[in-house]
Amino acid sequence: MFTSRQEHEACLGYPLRVVLSLIALVLFIPFASGQSGATVNLAKSQSTEGEMALLDLLEMLQRQEGYVFIFDEQIVKKQTLSLEGEAKQRFTKFLLEEISRQTNLQFKPIREKTFLIKRIRRKKVWLSGYCKNRFGQPMEGANIAIVGKKDGVITDAKGYFEIEIEQGTHQIVASYVGYETLQRQLDIEGYENQQLSLDFRQFSQLEEILVVGHRFAPSSIQELSAPVDIVDEKQIDQSLESDISQLLQYEAPSFHSTHQTVSDGTDHVDPISLKGLGPDQVLVLVNGKRRHASSLVNVNGTVGRGSVGIDLNAIPLDAVRKIEILKDGAAAMYGSDAIAGVINLQLKDAVNQGFVKVQQGVTERGDGQVLGVSAHYGFKASKSGHVNLTFYAKNRGAVNRSGAYQGPIYGDERDKDQAARQALFDHIGLGGNRVIQAGNSAIFNSGLMVNASLPIHDQLEFYTHGNFNIREGQATGFYRFPYQKSKQSGLYPLGFLPEIHTSIHDISIVNGVRGELDGWTFDFSNNWGQNAFDFQVENSNNASLGLQSPTSAYAGGFSYLHNLLGLDITKTALWNRPINLAFGTEFRFERYLQGEGIEVSWQDYGVQQAGTHTKEGGIQVFPGFRPENANRKFRNNIGFYGDLEFELTSKMSLSIAGRLEDYSDFGSNFSWKAAYRYRLAKDLSIRSSYNTGFRAPSLQQIGFSSYSLQFLPVGGELMATSVAHPHHDNAIVKRLQIPSLKPERSRNFSMGIAGSAQGHWLFSLDAYQISIADRVVLTGQLTPLSEDKLQEVLSSSEVDRVQFFTNAIDTRTRGLDAKIRYRRQWKNSQFEMLAGFNMNKTKIRSQELPAPFLQDYQEALFSREEEARLESGQPSSKFILVTSLKRRKWETTLRLTRFGSVSYLHPMDQDPANWIINQYTGLPESRDQTFAAKWICDWDMSWKVNPLFQLSLGISNALNVYPDRHRHYANTHHGVLTYSRRVQQFGVGGRKWLVKAIYTINHSSDTTKK
Repeated sequence: MFTSRQEHEACLGYPLRVVLSLIALVLFIPFASGQSGATVNLAKSQSTEGEMALLDLLEMLQRQEGYVFIFDEQIVKKQTLSLEGEAKQRFTKFLLEEISRQTNLQFKPIREKTFLIKRIRRKKVWLSGYCKNRFGQPMEGANIAIVGKKDGVITDAKGYFEIEIEQGTHQIVASYVGYETLQRQLDIEGYENQQLSLDFRQFSQLEEILVVGHRFAPSSIQELSAPVDIVDEKQIDQSLESDISQLLQYEAPSFHSTHQTVSDGTDHVDPISLKGLGPDQVLVLVNGKRRHASSLVNVNGTVGRGSVGIDLNAIPLDAVRKIEILKDGAAAMYGSDAIAGVINLQLKDAVNQGFVKVQQGVTERGDGQVLGVSAHYGFKASKSGHVNLTFYAKNRGAVNRSGAYQGPIYGDERDKDQAARQALFDHIGLGGNRVIQAGNSAIFNSGLMVNASLPIHDQLEFYTHGNFNIREGQATGFYRFPYQKSKQSGLYPLGFLPEIHTSIHDISIVNGVRGELDGWTFDFSNNWGQNAFDFQVENSNNASLGLQSPTSAYAGGFSYLHNLLGLDITKTALWNRPINLAFGTEFRFERYLQGEGIEVSWQDYGVQQAGTHTKEGGIQVFPGFRPENANRKFRNNIGFYGDLEFELTSKMSLSIAGRLEDYSDFGSNFSWKAAYRYRLAKDLSIRSSYNTGFRAPSLQQIGFSSYSLQFLPVGGELMATSVAHPHHDNAIVKRLQIPSLKPERSRNFSMGIAGSAQGHWLFSLDAYQISIADRVVLTGQLTPLSEDKLQEVLSSSEVDRVQFFTNAIDTRTRGLDAKIRYRRQWKNSQFEMLAGFNMNKTKIRSQELPAPFLQDYQEALFSREEEARLESGQPSSKFILVTSLKRRKWETTLRLTRFGSVSYLHPMDQDPANWIINQYTGLPESRDQTFAAKWICDWDMSWKVNPLFQLSLGISNALNVYPDRHRHYANTHHGVLTYSRRVQQFGVGGRKWLVKAIYTINHSSDTTKK
């Protein structure tokens, strides 16, 4: 326990205390003037030790000094106070203040020497102090929290904090990234404000407070029974990336995401993956609340084909304080989608501080320019509330790494005329005989994010967070050449390069109240989110309309909405034992809309000249959605969960959780989890968990449909082919007796070890296995092979080929995840090293036919290309090594990342008879290819010009490394696709230079909220 005087002198020093007392004396001269010579003689009634009755003291003041006190005897007769000899000789004014500090009484002056004594109805005092490191330097940004309470503060630039605290015994917890957490027990008995000095000594990385993976009081990585990666605020601020998906690509070994190219809408929403699984098998939370999914279904030939993921880049990186990645199944805790794990984004909530950031970058080849501007500031609301606002705007230019086109242009003798060919290349204007943009799309991304809380009273708080994001994208398809008569309306004699323009509107708002009642904490919230995705095609034509065709058209779009109403209740130390209990319920409503395009975007008008080729209907590059594709889907589900954690012994803990979900469209599901942790030594623990999980088929997968006329190779010639992707309510799917989609089911098992050494090292090693049954996949295009049921259904529907979603495969993923961190600090320097490694292997264990008559279509249902996309389409391993050195105003970071190999398998080339001539070698060769592992090196240097301004210079991919080029000419599309668009390890931008300037706004002389 700390005394007031001891703490005061420890924090400020005795001389400063004297100065402050003199200042207070000057400020209160008008009040003290009438008492300037007065002292109190207590010798007759009180010794120098012990306590004195307040009533006796007041009577003595009235008798000796002529004061008049008006009061109710009931409120003072039992009050006592302790006065040392020094206090007895103070001026009477300070004596009255001493009485107020030790009691709940206030002296209100009515006239000279007359006071009204009132009871102060308060239950809290102010706790303040300073945080310093072992060199006596102030610790800005340290977290100060009261165990079992929601309130907390962050220290300002001087290391100062101030927080209200109730009477009683409390555990004060102080934490700072890189240091061991400090704990102090504090007894608040009277009404005197308290001071506390906190000195961080031990440098470590063991006690980062987590939100994800548990529902109880603050936990550290050491206390969890499942592996968690943390990307802290320092890593976020130092990153060369401006998107969350790309930040995690280079910070988290188990995470993978790259920009896609020539893949329609997927050019503008990066698919994400955790531990090699699909984008829709990762659950994303923001401040612990479920994030809504994108409305886009990825139906192109990229990683995550057929899936619906979360658009991480709709959330501004500059609004995020910390990212937690739970690398374990958590459906029993959070519900559907948490098969691979959970990513939780913790938003910034510090007040009286902010920044303005300008960032610019460009690739070595002069494209891919990035210009971003963002601003963030936290406002103080009431005594302990906050409002944090983040504005951002970023323009990303397209990257083009396509090769020189070597194929036909005119389809006649002009193809041999170099001047005629050059005329086309000059007309296109991309340089280098290029006819397409292949690398990544151009995007303008902007929006606003808010994170706020407001105390309603001592035990109740209102909170809200949400964002509004607008993104405009531009990508190109393949060039339409003059020889491709079926694609030409006559408007473009030299052909045209069609463009896909997307407009994405993403909005969310979470409102809730949380508080505490008799030791039980509760959180009642409403979570609303919506994503809208629209397509506009430019610089194109509807060939079937001839010269009357427009050059642009709206092609339709999607919208997805969810609304969640939830109640969470938790209790720690149940029955005063190490037992934590949580339970709650959640009701979720979902809506999916698919809108049709305007008529010219999809209609086949049949306008053509006699003797010419059949003209394609619909707008080129992205035929619009037809009226029969327009769809509205709704569903709801209700869930109930329970979570129990308890210590079996002082070294052993066990947690169990269960969740029951009931969906309106496919019924009920129950998931459960059991986790175990045993402490072998003070700094060494083993852990293990087993859980079942599920993923409900998304409404987007259930409701999406499309129809297009494609010219596909049939018998050596291009033939007009109608391809349908019907949803499950469509007559084609029903007549084929394809069963409705059902949820994916998973079983996760993991075990590992975690610990620390010598106060500077942190390490963990975890192995895992994830088995998933009934995975939802998008089939290939099925065309009748004989006079069978498929032929009967398609011929009567005037459709040549069909594809659909179905539960077709069972998979097993095995992997290993490891990390080690070393941190060291000297007086003016700090060094940190982080190494992380992940390897995983996914294997398709079995396939299931959706209908018995499709036995002969097994290869088309799920081809070897699709198998490879799941089994080897993502890096089989990733290694990250980051070293950082900070000295005074300078800091430098070096990052090495090794991406494992990936493979592409052509759907037909398992049989050598299907191999075709490779024009690079002149030999018949397989189009299969394995792309070798690569090392990427990033470097940056930052200089803190002054306390408010910082400059950074960085080089991304400093060694200018690219993926392997295509080895088979047939995979390049006549030389255009130099690099694979089917499987990618890290993108094709090459070396990029970046510069960043940050101006800090710091008004944190007051407290800052945690």
